[in-house]
Amino acid sequence: MNYPREHVTVTAEDTAGESHYLRAVTRLGDSRSLVLARPVFSASGVKLLDTGARINSHVLDRLIEHKLAAPIEQCVNAADAVDHPALVARARDLAAGQPLLAKLVAALDDADALWSALAGCPLPPPLLFRLTVAREQRTALYEHSLRAAVLSLFLALRSGVAADRPHALATAALLHDIGMLHADPALFEDGQPLNMAGRRMLYAHPLTGKLIVERERGIDPAIAAGIAQHHERLDGSGYPAALMAERIGEFGRILMLVEVALATLEHGQPDAEPRLSLILRLNHRSFDRRLTATLLPHLAAESTQAALAVPAQLEQVNRLLADWYVAHTRIAPEGVLQRAAVDYAADRVGRLRRSLYEAGLGSDLAVLGDGSLASDPATQAEHAALIREAAWQLRQIAFETTRRWPELADPARVWPLAPLAKWLADVEATTRRVDAGPPDAAPSEPARPD
Repeated sequence: MNYPREHVTVTAEDTAGESHYLRAVTRLGDSRSLVLARPVFSASGVKLLDTGARINSHVLDRLIEHKLAAPIEQCVNAADAVDHPALVARARDLAAGQPLLAKLVAALDDADALWSALAGCPLPPPLLFRLTVAREQRTALYEHSLRAAVLSLFLALRSGVAADRPHALATAALLHDIGMLHADPALFEDGQPLNMAGRRMLYAHPLTGKLIVERERGIDPAIAAGIAQHHERLDGSGYPAALMAERIGEFGRILMLVEVALATLEHGQPDAEPRLSLILRLNHRSFDRRLTATLLPHLAAESTQAALAVPAQLEQVNRLLADWYVAHTRIAPEGVLQRAAVDYAADRVGRLRRSLYEAGLGSDLAVLGDGSLASDPATQAEHAALIREAAWQLRQIAFETTRRWPELADPARVWPLAPLAKWLADVEATTRRVDAGPPDAAPSEPARPD
């Protein structure tokens, strides 16, 4: 379903963020040799730096005061830059150190095909330079990208989806979050709630990455498309374009699953695999079934320790769902856009209730409280995970609704929607106490309940 939306267009300003990237580049030049191989000009034709000049923090002001005629990575040579052997070596180490990735690589009939695809993926020097900046200045982002390449190639090789283009897929995976180099890292520090500026940067990074890759001649257009689509969902609930299934390519389908999987796995929680299993089963309409069917058999079962917090979590989630129906009856929207906001929230809550029903919880979560559906520890653990995921889904609904209609953050501006605005604020506050992480977070911040 498509809804009229306000304030959701990603602007050129949102996709720029050049100053944050240039700061990272000049910090890199403070620790190693970065020398210009060609002059740097402003867009108006003024020469800012000549061939042979060193790039470091001393020249930052000169760079950020001007719009550059060409991206800085097209002008500079870096000592000890990332190359393909370095990518493969670090990816092997990271895969060996992550239990699920190690298990998946071992399950391949021909693991050499995975490493060969990574070793031969198309990466022009400017893109290798950006990966060098990520490695040295945003290590978590760099390592996330390598894990994404390993998992993407496993899914392609085992499922057959995009298996005929493994080299291009590897490039898309390595660069899927490269747009985050243009975001202010201070906005994504652990434990810090995203403000509106952070949300806009998060929302913009797939398009920023797409624009970066499209500068390079000869790059497969599917790479840029996959980068732009890696936060989309087949049911239209993703971002930045809310694309439906028929408009999402194979690379996008793989990367959206990889992003959710790694957001769950990378924080080292002991129950990450069973939580991922439940996320994929509960959100089966959001992801390509060929890909989820490839991954699910390799995920571990739920730990019985997860059931310990069920009563408190259940009470909070059940209250939020009940409060939604009360709020819904009190909303009196005025005009098409206000009605669209209400319809969007109602549709998302309805989808969540249907998903919980299909997962075996019935139409009323309260039945979990009497133990009738949880007579053994394993079942209790499954229900606990479902409740955590329901909390995360509610938080995602609140996040996406206020992102599409940011005026809801100020009920005084939209008094006919005050019950909706109050409910959204209650969801945000309550789900933080149910151990649900920030929605669809970038790799540099805590993600999911993950």
